[in-house]
Amino acid sequence: MKLLITGANGMLAHDLIQYLQSYGWPYEACTKTKLDITQPEAIQAKLASFQPDGVVNCAAYTQVDLAEKETEAAQQINGIGPKHLAEQCAKAQIKLVHISTDFVFDGQSADPYVESAPTNPLGAYGQTKLAGEQAILAKLENHLIIRTSWLYGVQGKNFVKTMVRLAKERPELRVVHDQIGSPTWTADLAYAIVALLETNATGVVHFSNRGQCSWCQFAQEAIYHAYQQGLTSKVPPVHPITTAEYPTPAKRPAFSVLDTSRYKQWTQQTPPRWQESLAHMIHQLAQASE
Repeated sequence: MKLLITGANGMLAHDLIQYLQSYGWPYEACTKTKLDITQPEAIQAKLASFQPDGVVNCAAYTQVDLAEKETEAAQQINGIGPKHLAEQCAKAQIKLVHISTDFVFDGQSADPYVESAPTNPLGAYGQTKLAGEQAILAKLENHLIIRTSWLYGVQGKNFVKTMVRLAKERPELRVVHDQIGSPTWTADLAYAIVALLETNATGVVHFSNRGQCSWCQFAQEAIYHAYQQGLTSKVPPVHPITTAEYPTPAKRPAFSVLDTSRYKQWTQQTPPRWQESLAHMIHQLAQASE
């Protein structure tokens, strides 16, 4: 497939581009300066000139806390942009792959969320991402919405890289233990996008790495592997704290594990365990820092 990728500067697009290069699919990756998804005329012109088989929308406003203040900016990128993409893809009869989030759920479930579970986002970030989903569902039949969770990668800012940095700087860390989810490596998500496209998957599909943990456990595992790879010379203790002890502007779901059965049905594949993927990512991080 010939793919047009938006949000080319992000960590997911970075890994998707790398994977497509090795896989051999033609693509064009656009930063916001090359393609602003809030401008329908720009989308129409790009689709006409490049003529892709599919668009993968990696453009997103992902600053969860800042979205509470900058709600309009988040809505433009997460809600309005996908609507314009869906409308233009419908006109050009092109498939749209859109990346969404576990934050469309309220975290009250005791079981992993299936795709049809009721949505009820707690904050502006989740609300704007849900608006994007709903716009695509309303405007375009040939769509694939992939919800994922707790993304991290070698490129860009993310939780893993922050924890590795703090492990070097601080004698101890305090990290929330009462929010549970599934960390997901962007390299695995990039692979999943292509795998789903190959099977012509449609609708909403959940993808995350296998297993679940708290942010505190995630931090402990990341620092352990960073130490093993020589990225830090010490392993400071990581103390569990409650969400109440670490107040943030945005509310976050207490439990946002995604059920990935539908991904397995489409691709006949099981997502890698989060611990294995984290170890691979930190190995790559160590190689990049040499």
